[in-house]
Amino acid sequence: MLGQLGFSDDPVIKKRHNRDARLPVKWMSPESIFDCVYTFESDVWSYGILLWEIFSLGNSPYPGMQVGSAFYRMIQEGHRMSRPEFAPIEMYDMMLSCWNHDPLKRPSFRKLVERTELLLSENTKN
Repeated sequence: MLGQLGFSDDPVIKKRHNRDARLPVKWMSPESIFDCVYTFESDVWSYGILLWEIFSLGNSPYPGMQVGSAFYRMIQEGHRMSRPEFAPIEMYDMMLSCWNHDPLKRPSFRKLVERTELLLSENTKN
């Protein structure tokens, strides 16, 4: 699993976590944080966070933000991280699509692979 949560192995079953468990909430989708729902779409959100980490050269997501009520409010209000310094705008657009608040509007992993291949081919022609 790309999001390393390992909960969305069955696309039909939505698994719930123990609310007292310590979880990597900075990598989790809003529906996973607030509704304890894990799907392929929530893994896509986590993949967007991973992309952000890669293009920020390993920075931790939501830099300077501690997990607490302000963090949760920020996520609920739709705040998204800004573009990392080393991310081309097209890659940042991909990250933003992964972070769509509506899980059904997030791209599939198949679509993400296609977009990545296209970006790579466009940037390696010369």
